[in-house]
This record gives sequence, C-alpha cells and structure tokens, in this order.
Amino acid sequence: MIVRTVFESVFPIFALIAVGYCIARVRQVDLMPFTEILIYLASPCLVLSSFLHHPIPVRDFGQVFLAALGIVAITGLAIGMGLRATGKIERLRGLMLPVIFMNTGNMGLPLNQLAFGPEGLSYAVIFFVSIAVLHYSLGIAMLKVPGGFGEALRLPLIYAAVLGVVLNLGRVSLPNWIVTPVDLIGQIAIPLMLLLLGYQLLQVQFKQLGLSVMFAVLRIGGGFLAGLLIVKILGLADTAAKVVILMSALPPAVLNSVLAKRYNRNPELVSSTILLGTLISIVTTPVILYWLLRQG
Repeated sequence: MIVRTVFESVFPIFALIAVGYCIARVRQVDLMPFTEILIYLASPCLVLSSFLHHPIPVRDFGQVFLAALGIVAITGLAIGMGLRATGKIERLRGLMLPVIFMNTGNMGLPLNQLAFGPEGLSYAVIFFVSIAVLHYSLGIAMLKVPGGFGEALRLPLIYAAVLGVVLNLGRVSLPNWIVTPVDLIGQIAIPLMLLLLGYQLLQVQFKQLGLSVMFAVLRIGGGFLAGLLIVKILGLADTAAKVVILMSALPPAVLNSVLAKRYNRNPELVSSTILLGTLISIVTTPVILYWLLRQG
C-alpha cells in the first residue's frame, strides 16, 4: 500500500517534467507569458486557495516558518564555512544558492499535495512562501547584488499568503462566487510549474561534473539531515513534520539558475547542479517519501 502511495505521488511529478522536456525538444516556445501567468496569477491563487480550505493552528504557522528559516541557516552556514575554508567562496559564490534553496514550488507543492492531501499542501505553502521570501532577499544578498528584499515585495504570492493567513487564522469564510474562481485559477499552477521545469531542463548542460554532483548531493543529503534536526528541535509531528523533511530534501530550485545568470555568478555550474540534483531526486525522493509514510 505504501509503495503504491509513493508511486502515485511521485510518478505524476516526473511524468509532467518529462512531458515538458519532450515539448522543448520538438518545439520552441516563448516561456515568458506562461512564467508571468504562473508568478502573477496562478501561484498567488494556489496559495490563497490552500489557506481557504484547511484551517491551520497558529502554532503550526510559526513552527513551519521557523523550520524553513532553520534549514536555510544550517545549510547556508555549512556551505559558506566550507567554501571559506577552501578559499573559494568568492570564486564559487553562486553555488551557495542551489545548496541552500530547494525546489519548493515546482516539485514541493504538487508532491506534498499528492502525498499528504489538502493538509500537506497547506503546510507546504507556508514552507514555500517562507523559502520564496528568503530566496529573493537573503539569496540575492548572498550574491552581493542590490535589491534583495525589494524583489520579494513585488511578488503577489507574498500578499496572497498574508491574506490567506489572516483569513485562515480568523476562520473567515468567503462566498463561493469568490472562492471558486480562485480555486480554478490555482489549479493550473501545479501542472504549469512542472511543465515549465521540464522545458527549462533541456537548456541545461553538464559542467565540471564532479563539482556539480558534490553540490547536488549536499543539497539533497544535507537538506534531509537539516530537516531531521530542525523537526526534532521544534518538536514538529505528524503531517507538518513530514512536509518539512520532504521539502528539505528536494533538489535545487530552477530559480537559482535564473539568479545566477542574471547576476553572473557561476551560471553554468549552477545550472548543471540543478539538472544533476533533479536527476538524483528521481531516486531519493521516492525513498524519502516511502520512509516518511512508514512512520505512520
């Protein structure tokens, strides 16, 4: 039964990624309109919708946010100290991003929804929004470029998350004529995320294979260990704990490649690390999910 649940949760994710990859091989498509729909409309609606349908205790909101912050802090300190000790922190600064920031959007949201249902999606959204804010602020600051937190403030999903949290904690019910359109728009976000991820992978090439593999393994393995530690420290349990651990062990986010290219911080190495991490996750994600489901 658990094996079937794992298969039914993981297979649709990688199947849609593969479809996106195949589309990229046979047809060139301008991704900008789809990306803007995802960022400015579908993702905010998905975030808001998830909060409207599953009440979450106040304590869980704070704990999941602290868990995301703690995982970023642990992995960031580890990779930062390692690069500094070897004297390569300036030369390989861009590689800090794929180790610290995981793919909580494209993979994390649909995976947790399929594995843990609406409750899992709600916790995953909290984690996703927390990482998104840190990614656009701390992540950009780590690259030593201006405009970090300002980038986050321009994201509609931040405001959708704040509104969703207020409505959720206040147990406010909106009329169906508002909720239904929000739900319908939000439903296109997850398949669109996965298709875009697959499409973007075709543009990635392997560079310095050994180094890319090492950083990809650090992202997944180091993130998993950090997740276990944070869950124990914060006393998280049940679905919240499973979501945090699963999210912490996901491969690098594709956004890392965008930022590395935009600010010229090891863009080829970062892209190679993302591709390898995604390929490695085909094995690691089902194994970790199977282990989590066995915990009951």
